[in-house]
Amino acid sequence: MRRLLPFITSVSFIACATVTTGTQETLAVTSSPSGADAKLVCEKHSVAGVTPVKFSIRRNVGNCSLTVSKEGFAEHAVTIEQGVNPMYWGNMIFAPVAPAGVYVMLAGQSEETATGIGLLAAAAAIFGTDFITGAVHAHRPKSIDVILISTPRGTLPP
Repeated sequence: MRRLLPFITSVSFIACATVTTGTQETLAVTSSPSGADAKLVCEKHSVAGVTPVKFSIRRNVGNCSLTVSKEGFAEHAVTIEQGVNPMYWGNMIFAPVAPAGVYVMLAGQSEETATGIGLLAAAAAIFGTDFITGAVHAHRPKSIDVILISTPRGTLPP
């Protein structure tokens, strides 16, 4: 058990985005005037609400399109892009910690075995947990404030 503790401790550092930001994120949508219908459509998810509203989505749902509409006002669309979660880059800082834990755990094993497993642990640190959980992703913008433009009854804006 004592040999396993350094490995467990080192692995806990290699999921920065998963640990610090989680697998879900919140997109806040407000409108002026409030009370508008808001529909968020993503590649893997769709949800609707009335402004002001906060949508909770998984970080890996893909790119999204937000449509805000209210009777008597022009419809407004916003593209929300899925990108890289800034916390993911923390894995690069802690990637050397995982192999160090492996080396301690494998004390007494051959150097080749310890090195091979250590490199595997480093690869898992950089490419593993956050990709599996989806926490490697984040959407931009996170906060959307839409100003709806009034339209005369029966006409559409240009």
